[in-house]
Amino acid sequence: MNKKQAIEDPIKYNAKDSIVYDIKNSMVYLYNAAEVYYGDISLKADFVTIDQRKKLVYARGVKDSVGKVVGKPVFTDAGQVYNSEEMTYNFETKKGKIKEVTTNEGQGYLLAEDVKKNELNEVFIRNGKFTTCNLPEPHFYIALTKAKNIKDKTVSGPAYLVVEDVPLPLALPFGFFPRKSGRSSGILMPEIGEDRELGFFLRNGGYYFGINDYVDLALRGDIYSKGSYGFSAFSRYNVKYKFNGNLTTTFTDRRFGEPNTASYIRNKDFSIRWTHNQDPKAIPGTRFSASVNIATRNNYRNNITSNIQSITQNNLNSSVSFSKSWEGTPFSLNGSMTHAQNLTNGTVSLGLPSVSFNMSRVFPFEPKNRVGDQKWYHRIGVSYTADALNRINTYDTLLFKKESLKDFQNGIRHSIPISTSFNIFKYLTASPFVNYTERWYFSSIQKSWNGTNVITDTLQGFKRSAEYNGGISMSTRIYGMYPINKGGIVAIRHVVTPSISYSYRPDFSKSNYGYYENVQSDTTGKSSLYSIFENNNSLFGSPGGGKSSLLSYTLDNNIEMKVKKETDTGSVIKKIRIFDSFRISGSYNMAADSMKFSDIFASARTVLFEKVNIDVSAVFDPYTLFTDTSGNTKRIKEFQINSDQRLVRLKSASISIGTSLNPDAFKPKTVEGAKPVTKNKYDYAELEMVNRFPQYYVDWSIPWNLAVNYILSYSRPLKTSTTQQSVNFNGDISITQKWKIGFTSGYDFTNKKITPTALNIYRDLHCWDLAINWIPFGTYQRYSVDLKVRASILQDLKLSRRREFYERD
Repeated sequence: MNKKQAIEDPIKYNAKDSIVYDIKNSMVYLYNAAEVYYGDISLKADFVTIDQRKKLVYARGVKDSVGKVVGKPVFTDAGQVYNSEEMTYNFETKKGKIKEVTTNEGQGYLLAEDVKKNELNEVFIRNGKFTTCNLPEPHFYIALTKAKNIKDKTVSGPAYLVVEDVPLPLALPFGFFPRKSGRSSGILMPEIGEDRELGFFLRNGGYYFGINDYVDLALRGDIYSKGSYGFSAFSRYNVKYKFNGNLTTTFTDRRFGEPNTASYIRNKDFSIRWTHNQDPKAIPGTRFSASVNIATRNNYRNNITSNIQSITQNNLNSSVSFSKSWEGTPFSLNGSMTHAQNLTNGTVSLGLPSVSFNMSRVFPFEPKNRVGDQKWYHRIGVSYTADALNRINTYDTLLFKKESLKDFQNGIRHSIPISTSFNIFKYLTASPFVNYTERWYFSSIQKSWNGTNVITDTLQGFKRSAEYNGGISMSTRIYGMYPINKGGIVAIRHVVTPSISYSYRPDFSKSNYGYYENVQSDTTGKSSLYSIFENNNSLFGSPGGGKSSLLSYTLDNNIEMKVKKETDTGSVIKKIRIFDSFRISGSYNMAADSMKFSDIFASARTVLFEKVNIDVSAVFDPYTLFTDTSGNTKRIKEFQINSDQRLVRLKSASISIGTSLNPDAFKPKTVEGAKPVTKNKYDYAELEMVNRFPQYYVDWSIPWNLAVNYILSYSRPLKTSTTQQSVNFNGDISITQKWKIGFTSGYDFTNKKITPTALNIYRDLHCWDLAINWIPFGTYQRYSVDLKVRASILQDLKLSRRREFYERD
C-alpha cells in the first residue's frame, strides 16, 4: 500500500495481519510482518507505529504464545543492517535511537546497549562489544565503553578484552576497527615475544598493500634484540581467464651465541618460491607455467616452521616452461629453465635454458586421397626432435661465481626415429624401426700421458657425432580362461603379453669414426680407450662403444579371478585382481665377447582388497662371482647354475607395501558410468592461503585418515650385501567433532631408530583455534602452542608459546 503524506519522500508500508489508522492522532499501526520503506531505508518488525505528525516510526517485537519475543526490528540504512530489540527513527531529521542492537561488520559483529544515529549517517554507541563470534552470547569480545561508527571504520574510546565474561587486564586507551569491504591497505601487527637464543623479538610485522584488483603485496619483517633480523615479501596476482600465481621471497640473518666467541654462529639464508598458472583458454596453442623453489642449504632448518617435511626435505626442484604449437602442423616448440638442488651436500644443477623443437609423427608415403586398402609402407612414420641444452653442475657456494661460469656445458641433439607396424598371421604385430641421432658439442677433450699421470685438456671448438641403430620388435597378446566353478570362484582369467625385439648398432669406438681415442694409462705402457665427448656425457652422452647385436625379451602377465556374488537382485560376477602385472625381461648381446646374457629383471604389482598396494621387484644375475686369493670379488663368465646348481643369483630385490585408509575407502564404489558431483566451497584466495600455510588449516570433513608404507630392500652386487627396512606412517583422527590429532612417524629397522616424528593437535573453539605442534625427539625437536582468533580481521589477537630446536637450556 502506498500512502502519500507531508513527508518529502513517499513512505511505503504493508503488514501481513492488519493496518490500523488513527486519523485523529495521525497514527498508523502495523501488525505482524510489517514492512516500512522510505528512500534507502527499510524497517521490518512484527509491530510498527508511524506518527505522521511527528514523522516518527517506532518498531519492536511481540511475544508469542509461549512468551518468547519474535519479529524483532531489522533496520537497514544504505546497506547497513541493524538487528535490535526496539528502535525509533525520525524521517525528517534522519536521526534514530536503537536499543540492544546487533550489526554485522564484515567478519565481525558489533553489539551495543544504546545506539544513536544522526543525519550524517554516523552511529554513536554506548557499552558496545566488538567480536568475531556469531553467538548471541559471544565467547569473547572487545568491550567498547563508547564508540563512533563512521562510513568505513569504528573508532572507540577505552577498550578492553573480555573472554567468557571475564575481563582481562588487556586494555587500550582507544580502538580502531576498519569496516571497509573489498581492497584495502594497512599495517600488519607484529608478534611480540622472546626466543631463548635470539632474544626479544618483533616478528611478522609489516604492511599490506592492496595494490589493485589484480595484485597485492605483503611486506613483513623480523627483528631480534641480539642482532638477528629478516624480511619477506608475498604477492598474489590473478587476471581472470588469463593467468594467476604468487611469489614469496625471504631473507634471514640469524646470529647464535656471543660475537667473538667460539660458539658464535651466523647464518644468512634466502628463499624464492614462485608459482604461475596460465588459463588454457587464454592463448590457444601457447602455454607458460612456473614452479620455482630455490633456497639456501639451511634455509628451512634455520627458520620457524611447524612442518617437519619442510625441515627434513633434501631436494628442491624448479621449472619455468614455455610451449608453443602451431595449429594444423606437426610442429611444436618447448622451452624451459630447470633447477635441481640437494640440500644435504649442496650440489646444484641448472638448465639455463633447455629448448626442444619437435615434429610429431608424419607419414610421408600415405597418399592424401588414398583409394583402397592401406599398404604397409603407408604406415611408415617419421618424427624429428632437436634438443638444445645449456647446463651447469656445481655447488651452491660456487654458484654464479666467476670460476664456475666456465663449467657450463652446452650442446644440441638431433633425433630422427623412423618406424612402422603391420600384422603377421593376423595376431602378431611387427614393428621395424631405424633411429638416427646426431650430437653437436662445442668442446671436446684430449687425454695424454705425462710420464706419471693421465692429464685431460679441454679443447674448445665445434664437434659433431652421428649414431644410428635399427631393428624390429614383435608382440602379441594371448588370452586364457580356466573354468573352476567351486567355492564361488567362476574362473581364472590370464592375459599374457610376450614381446621380442632385435636391434643392431655398429661399434662407434672404431678409429674410422673419430669419436674415441687411445691413451697410455700406466707406466707399463698399457693403453685405454676414451671418448672425446666424456666431458659432455651428462648432456646427451657419447656414441656407444662396442658393437651391439641385441636380442631382448619381455613377458608380461595379468591375472584376474572371477567370483560369483549373490545380491538381492540375483547373482553378479565380480573381478578380483591377483596380479595387475607380473613382468620378466632381459636381453642377449650376440656381439659380446663373453657374458652375453644381461641381468634378468622381474617385477610384480597387485592390489589386495582394493586397498593395499604391493610392488615387488628383483634383479637376477645368471653369472657367478669369483673371489681371488687377495679377497677381491668379481663377476666371471661362468654360469651360476654350473657353480652351485642355482639357476640365477639374486642381485637385488625390494618390496613396497602401502595403503591409504579413510572412511571413504570402505564405502561402496560409484556405479560405473556415474559422474560424481563436486562442489568447490573455497575461492582462489582461500586456496592460496591453505597451500601457503597448510599447518594453519585442518580438514574436519574426514573423521580419520591413515597412510602406511613399508619398504624392504636387499642389494648384493658383489661380495657385500646390504639390507634396508623401514615403515612410515602418517594420518589424523578426529577424537570428537572439535578435537583432531595428526601424526607423522616411522621406524628404521636397519638403523634401529625412529624416523622424524611430528604430532599435531587441533581444537576447534568455535571462534578460536588451538594448534599444538610437537616434534618430540631427533635433531629438530621443538614445540609450539598457538591460540588465535579464527577470523582474519583479528588475526593478531593470539597467544603463542614455542620452543625451537636451536634453543638451549
